[in-house]
Amino acid sequence: MRNSAAYECFARLLRGRHASIRDRIDSYRLGYYKMRGRRWTDFYARYVDRQTTTNDNTSQEYFDRGQQHLQFLESVGLRPDHRFLDYGCGYMRTGFYLIPYLQGGKYVGVDISPERIAMARNLAQEKGFDGEQYELHLLDGLNLAPVDDQRFDFVWAQSVFTHMEYSDIALAMKQIRHVLEDGGVFMFTFAPAEIQKTESIKDFWYPPEDMEKLSVQAGFEFDIVPGGEKVFPLNLVGRAVAPAAP
Repeated sequence: MRNSAAYECFARLLRGRHASIRDRIDSYRLGYYKMRGRRWTDFYARYVDRQTTTNDNTSQEYFDRGQQHLQFLESVGLRPDHRFLDYGCGYMRTGFYLIPYLQGGKYVGVDISPERIAMARNLAQEKGFDGEQYELHLLDGLNLAPVDDQRFDFVWAQSVFTHMEYSDIALAMKQIRHVLEDGGVFMFTFAPAEIQKTESIKDFWYPPEDMEKLSVQAGFEFDIVPGGEKVFPLNLVGRAVAPAAP
């Protein structure tokens, strides 16, 4: 008991005001990044790369949830003829169900993590997908230059804004609006709260009215998709629609 109490006392000293020792270390890393003038997305890309190389998160159960995501997207208007951008595609958990659903070559995935893009390519090859059925691009931060010459009918960002600073979300929405067709739809999950807050260095909560404000500023019409929280627990699904051309 004494050893346990001593250990907990020592752990509290190491954690300081942070939820864990790892959070404290990450906060120092983030401070170092920003001191050098680098971006949150640079820090988070490295964070995700470390998680990818140390944790195997590619179980069948993990990928099965991608089918639920596709069913949800179908229920809110996704069609096989839509050109689709998977913003923050990760391992292509949803992408592996979207590729055969969409008409050939209409799936495009982008991510800031080199490790996850590499793993997605390897998994796609293992699953027998033809390279002409999809596109994958590594992003430099929020820069959508690799797809700047394309226009999409549907953009999806699942578990992306939950790990993004407010100012970056504002920039991301403007860039997404640029590659979205008039009348196109951008849907995203976010963790709702009464006030903006951050926990565990990488988890962000935002009031729904903040998401509406950023959407409108980027040129969208905004609403919350009813029932989205049933598919994505603890999250809401925002829908930002680009007005149709006059």
